[in-house]
Amino acid sequence: MGNKFYLKMAIRNIKKNAKTYGPYMIASVCTVVMFYIIQFLSISETLGKMNDGASIQYVLTLGVGVVGLFAGIFLFYTNSFLIKRRQKEFGLFNILGMDKKHIAKVLSIETFVIGMASIVGGLIVGIAFSKMMLLILLKIFDFEVPSGFEIPMQSISLTCLVFIGIYSTILIWNIVQIYRANPMELLQKARAGEKEPRSRWLLTLIGIMSLSSGYVTALQIESPVSAIDTFLLAVILVMIGTYALFIGGSIIVLKALKKNKRLYYRNPNFITLSGMIYRMKQNAVGLANICILTTAVLIMLSATSSIAVGVDGIIKSQYDREMMTVVEQITKEQIPLVEEVIQKVCDQLGIEMSNIYTQQIHYLMLEYDGKCFKEPLKNGFNFDDLSDVGLIPLDVYNTLEEQSEVLQPGEVLVYEQGNKLKGDSVKFGEDKFLIKKQLEEVEISKMFQSSIIQRYIFVVESEEVIQKIYQSLERKVESQSDFSYVYGFDTNANKKSDYELMKAIENELEQAGFINAAVASERFTRADYQMMYGGLLFVGIFLGLLFSMATALIIYYKQISEGYDDQERFKILQKVGMSKEEVRKVIRSQVIAVFFLPVIVAFIHVMVASKIILKMLAILGFENSMLFIGCLIVTVLIFSVLYTFVYSLTARNYYKIVE
Repeated sequence: MGNKFYLKMAIRNIKKNAKTYGPYMIASVCTVVMFYIIQFLSISETLGKMNDGASIQYVLTLGVGVVGLFAGIFLFYTNSFLIKRRQKEFGLFNILGMDKKHIAKVLSIETFVIGMASIVGGLIVGIAFSKMMLLILLKIFDFEVPSGFEIPMQSISLTCLVFIGIYSTILIWNIVQIYRANPMELLQKARAGEKEPRSRWLLTLIGIMSLSSGYVTALQIESPVSAIDTFLLAVILVMIGTYALFIGGSIIVLKALKKNKRLYYRNPNFITLSGMIYRMKQNAVGLANICILTTAVLIMLSATSSIAVGVDGIIKSQYDREMMTVVEQITKEQIPLVEEVIQKVCDQLGIEMSNIYTQQIHYLMLEYDGKCFKEPLKNGFNFDDLSDVGLIPLDVYNTLEEQSEVLQPGEVLVYEQGNKLKGDSVKFGEDKFLIKKQLEEVEISKMFQSSIIQRYIFVVESEEVIQKIYQSLERKVESQSDFSYVYGFDTNANKKSDYELMKAIENELEQAGFINAAVASERFTRADYQMMYGGLLFVGIFLGLLFSMATALIIYYKQISEGYDDQERFKILQKVGMSKEEVRKVIRSQVIAVFFLPVIVAFIHVMVASKIILKMLAILGFENSMLFIGCLIVTVLIFSVLYTFVYSLTARNYYKIVE
């Protein structure tokens, strides 16, 4: 009988608090759905049987961990809003004779009901939509669509385990808070007066220094390697700066505006500023969370969409022909043998070669100190100073590029990928060369596209000049084997024949003694890239949706919580003579200021971060900055529309509460 009473009471409480529990349950169900689907895809037998399916499932597995971790943080954080709104209710129950253990029992039943409803509902929806998501993923990768329907028990079990753990942790925390609280404090907390928050100059100073350091770190990045090393540092500094400035800096700014008498005493500014000062103490963390989540959504979606859309450009930048063979550490005398092996394999497989393209180049790994290229020290060199350097004679360059350039003794042409050379000359050891011209595009540069360090190609007068450079660097051409040969051609083969041709050429070249030979097919590389980039896009969209949902829910609860807190205050203002229209004006100005501040800051974060993001994308072969900027603008516009929509909905609820 007693248990039935507590059950009825728990259900009644959920219904009574539907305005707060409703969005929480919807978000919980959506979180379960997302976790189940991404977990399902990460172990799907259908996806695993596809070519390179394992690589995409690896990416999805990483997504499972991120979604699970964020789900716990997100649900725990939103739960704090619910408990805060019900503190007065719990205090009243305690005053009326209900023991804390009974309140804990009711709360346990409520958590159980909400948790079970969320898990069961999420699993039903997740299972129903899992097939559709699999079909979308297969469509992205251009895979054959199979028949049948998978419901892996492993995904169901893991989903239940993760979310039971999350809700159990939330329940324990809530019970601890109830047992620690004084019932009179809970009852009177909503009516307790607030002191004007003090100015926190030290925290503000820390915020300014952290944010400035993070920005400078991001803007000073020049190489992709540096981007990898410093990205996490920049992120941490920006996050510290964001939280510190929202918590401390916002109060200082608002107080400074308050001291401006001409501004402060203009209706309705004095009410808006006063209200924001008192509310910013409890709003600051939530606003900072919105800012960080918005930044993450914009960067994630713009970056993943860029590389997914730009996959064709990446492929074209790396392939002159459908089939490319690169043989390293050979001599010029061995080139005819390489060509003979490739021709022999094609004849055996009945494949016709056309549009044959060859490249030959000396390439070195050198250290550049801003003035001179030199041999890197075996110990103690700076990795950021390392550069891929290609050396090519003028006659070879003119033939390959169909040019008619002329060089005088001591002159070079240079093609740069990465940092620009300083000055109008360059030194190799003790030999100095005048830079006659900087080349805009060089076909042979495609050999270097996959490099993550700085890349330079120098066109010199002759082969003799190359040997002179080697001597100046104290290198021997014969012993160092710094010569590479590229043989590319188009074929009349299909995808299956391409694979056979690749393996056959590699085997024959290895048997002929060329152990540093690699054969790549444009078709297979395209498929690999589509798998990797498509997987990143899929995970990016998933996480973007999750972060966006979290942002919307934080905004909703913040508005609802503030609405109830401000309800009595605005009623008093109307009683002392303020019209409804004036109250609406105050509300509107306060809501808009608080609502859009974190988004504006997030946009600034994204603009500053765009440079370091581009450098990191270069590691994946993506260097189309205009495409990234375009995707970023589109992402910002779409997010702005959705954010404004969320604002209109939550602001409407706020108006209803306070009026």
